[in-house]
Amino acid sequence: MTDIIATIGPSCADVQILAEMIRSGMSVARMNFSHGDYAFHERMAGLVRQAMAVAGKPVALLADLQGAKVRVGWLAQSVPVAVDEPVILVGMHVDVREAGGRLPENAAIIPVDFDLAPHLKAGATVLIDDGNIELRVAEIVDGHVHCITVHGGEIKSRKGVNVPYTMLPIPALTDKDRADASFAVSLGVDWIALSFAGSADDVNELREIVEAAEAHSHVHAQPRIMAKIERPDGVENLRAIIEASDGVMVARGDLALETSPWQLPLLQKQIVRACRR
Repeated sequence: MTDIIATIGPSCADVQILAEMIRSGMSVARMNFSHGDYAFHERMAGLVRQAMAVAGKPVALLADLQGAKVRVGWLAQSVPVAVDEPVILVGMHVDVREAGGRLPENAAIIPVDFDLAPHLKAGATVLIDDGNIELRVAEIVDGHVHCITVHGGEIKSRKGVNVPYTMLPIPALTDKDRADASFAVSLGVDWIALSFAGSADDVNELREIVEAAEAHSHVHAQPRIMAKIERPDGVENLRAIIEASDGVMVARGDLALETSPWQLPLLQKQIVRACRR
């Protein structure tokens, strides 16, 4: 039997629409905690439960935590970049004015919410907006990552940033994730998905948060934990993650960006095979 996970949002915030989705095969309703506030998620959980009664079929609720994804900072407006144009990536705490005249006049300066400079070398690839924009690192100068555009486009605020084959020291759970997980428990969700799971310790930390929240809530069943494999460290520590979690999700989008699209089919087979053992 194949379960269909459907992400729910404003376009389906209606009992009849959700009931039709359930009749059409949705068996898991995914609430994306990267978007929306608590009032919205509480409303959607209530609508799904009403729709279950209308459709006469059970549906699991899954709270998908945002995770510690590197993102472009806030921009006054989108920044167009063309092939071979220079782009300089700077950390949010790096003052570009300190560089004075050492920055190319025609370069697009893009803030990133994680300081990439200590972890990159010349020749590395940086992908923005799910790989729609590709940059090649030319050099690191004064804490700035100087890049050349390989595939251009418009760089927009808060778009994701991926660095294939590079392990960045970022924890799987942020303060936001910890608060979101506790709130999700209070909603009585069936599953909580841990984004960017890199080790069994990440899963165990989330389970401790869930257990503590469950002790202070009125839910009757503790939600299970779904570990999302979307970085090389998750693949490397796959066996331990499987043992620590209640389920594993192959997060194909980020996994392809953090490795390569050509590796993705093999990695997916590897993950599925390991889960079936």
